[in-house]
Amino acid sequence: MERRKRLIIYRNILAVIYLLLIAIFAYLCMQNGEDSSNTSSFISDFICNLFNITKTDEISAFLRKAIGHFGFFMIFSFVSSLLFMTFYKWKYHKQLIIHFSLGISYILITEFLFQAIAINRGPSFKDCLIDFGGFLLMSLIVIFISFIYRLAKSKKLNENKRFMLIYSIITGSIFSILVIVYIILSLQNNKVSGEVGTSIGQTIVDVTPGISADITKKSTSVQQFIRKVIGHFGYFAIISLSSYLFMISLRNRINNKILIIAQVSFGVLFALFTEFVLEALASGRSPMFLDALTDSLGYIIMCIFLYFSMGFIRFIYNIRNQKSRENV
Repeated sequence: MERRKRLIIYRNILAVIYLLLIAIFAYLCMQNGEDSSNTSSFISDFICNLFNITKTDEISAFLRKAIGHFGFFMIFSFVSSLLFMTFYKWKYHKQLIIHFSLGISYILITEFLFQAIAINRGPSFKDCLIDFGGFLLMSLIVIFISFIYRLAKSKKLNENKRFMLIYSIITGSIFSILVIVYIILSLQNNKVSGEVGTSIGQTIVDVTPGISADITKKSTSVQQFIRKVIGHFGYFAIISLSSYLFMISLRNRINNKILIIAQVSFGVLFALFTEFVLEALASGRSPMFLDALTDSLGYIIMCIFLYFSMGFIRFIYNIRNQKSRENV
């Protein structure tokens, strides 16, 4: 019963955060055009100063879509997913149906009702797609983490040495490839590195709704931002995820605390090594502490996200299993 009391507390906290997020985004959607622009400008200033990027109209528009829409609905989806998990008496498909139904309804209401009545603003189908993209991506991530937890806890799979060997080889290979690729990218000279970053940046811009590819081809700020967020923060977040998946295959052989310390330490040390050793050796490039910090933050934040999510899912599953045993 103690766990269920704690669960009720968690549910209440998540419900408050859920409703608070709904209220905040509804308020932002109902702002007039000028106030909305000022709010976006404040966020753009903060992010540009954080990544040491020159602010332009193009990057302001890009950040408005990436942070104000896609990013917000990723956070909203995460809170929603955890909230409906606390209703452990519901079947999994019922949790998902309610989660997606409420999420999609809220996206449509904010875009086609709130922004339609706001002064000097109007609804945008592209913004709806961006909102849903962020919501869907985080939903899939949480579902994937739940699947990984069940995989890690399955006695049949853990006792299947052949399966665990194949899993270890696949996840270890992915982790190694990601590390090797980043080492190669760090050793590239300034010209080649710039061309790769620009190519990746422009590809992302081209597939991002609401951003003019013709204008942003001339904007170095957007390219620099994408280079920082995708090339540093995002890439190290992916390395963190791959290292965590590989670590699961070693849990039966190595102490879990040692694995956690090793995983986090590797990310920080690898960020420092690639920035202050490899890039110092590359022609026309020099190490930057801000890039090393961005790399480390991407890695550590993903670790925290994975451990927190897995811990919460484990807590819910233990209560669900306890209920099943009581029924038996």
